[in-house]
This record gives sequence, C-alpha cells and structure tokens, in this order.
Amino acid sequence: MQIKEMAERLGITPRAIRYYEEKGLIAPPKEPDNRYRTFSEEEAWRLQTIVTLRRIGMPVSEIKKVLAEVDRGHEHVVTRYLELQRAATFTEWVRLKHQLEIIEQMIQNGEQNSAPSWDDWYRLTRHWQEREQWRLKWRDLWAFDQQAETFDQRVERNDPLDLYAEYDHALQTLTEWIDARPEETGLDLGAGTGNLAGRFFANGIRMSRNDDQTGQFFSHPLS
Repeated sequence: MQIKEMAERLGITPRAIRYYEEKGLIAPPKEPDNRYRTFSEEEAWRLQTIVTLRRIGMPVSEIKKVLAEVDRGHEHVVTRYLELQRAATFTEWVRLKHQLEIIEQMIQNGEQNSAPSWDDWYRLTRHWQEREQWRLKWRDLWAFDQQAETFDQRVERNDPLDLYAEYDHALQTLTEWIDARPEETGLDLGAGTGNLAGRFFANGIRMSRNDDQTGQFFSHPLS
C-alpha cells in the first residue's frame, strides 16, 4: 500500500503519517524510481499501533518507547506504559473535574447576585489554583507504586536486613485487634497489596476495595 491508501485505511491524513515518520516511529521503504512510500503489512500494523495509542492520548515520545520495547521482544512491558497513561489521564480528569466545580460555583454565585461578584470569583479561583499547585507538587518519594509489583516476593524472601521479619505477625495482630464479624463488610482503601484484606476474607468477612485510578468500589475475594 502507498501512503494515501494507508491513510484511508486508518482514517488519518497522509500528513500525520509523514509526521510519525519524521519522529522516527515508522520507516516505510521508498520505491527507488519515484520515492513513493510503500507500506507492508508489518508497517501497517506498526502505524495502526501508533494511531491506537495516540487516540488514548499517549504522547509521541512515549509511543516511541513502547515501540522500542516491542522491537526488543518485550511486549509485556506495554501494559506498564498503558498504566502510566491511565494515571496521566486520570490526573487530567481530576483537574477538569475540579475546574468544572469552580465554574459551577461561579455560576451559582452570579445567579444569586444581580451582578458578578468579582471578589468572590477571585477567591474561588485563587483557592483552586493553590490546591492544584499543592497537588502537582506531591511526589511518591518512597516509590510505592514501583515497589508494589514485587513487594510480596520480597516479603517472602525476607531480605538480609530482616525488614519484613515481623510482617506476618503484624497482619495477624491487626486482624485480631479489629476483630471483625462475619456479617460485617470491610473496605480496603489503598492499604498495600491486599494481604490484610485477604486475612479478613479468609475469616468470612466480605471485603471491598477501592480502585485508585477510577474511584470505583468492587466487592470480591481478595488474594
């Protein structure tokens, strides 16, 4: 296929394809006589992958990293990049949600008064701006998100410093202190990798967990 056919097949413009080529995401061969780009099925798949990731908002720089991992045979790493994109999208959703709340308050304030209350609006937007600045300054200094994937394995190995020597005892102690009843329901709000919730579930306690990314709640067995 040539560039026009490829663009029509994917629902994009030839200009977009040339842009991805300029950025080094694709390298379609060119016919020696007329320098027309030709796309094999492999190139078509690669371009389709790029379009798919762009549609979910992934930056070109990150897509380039994803394709590099695929080229090295590390396709399982792609999920990690999707998780990062999910986090970025959720962060933007939170920002827009807060911004809509401020706009709604400004509208309500304007409806309650005969004219806009500029001082009140300024205070509302100033408060929102300060809250956003604090939120953006937050950093996971302990890198808990990165540690979560291998945390349970490290606990089982019990590293040389014996950092987790009392881990199992701590879980058991907490379970006994809380002393939950079978008819009760527990809620796990980001309290680790689910080991404590698993203790309660093993004792017949119904457990729910909160999805950090979506904010939704799920009730099911926790492992």
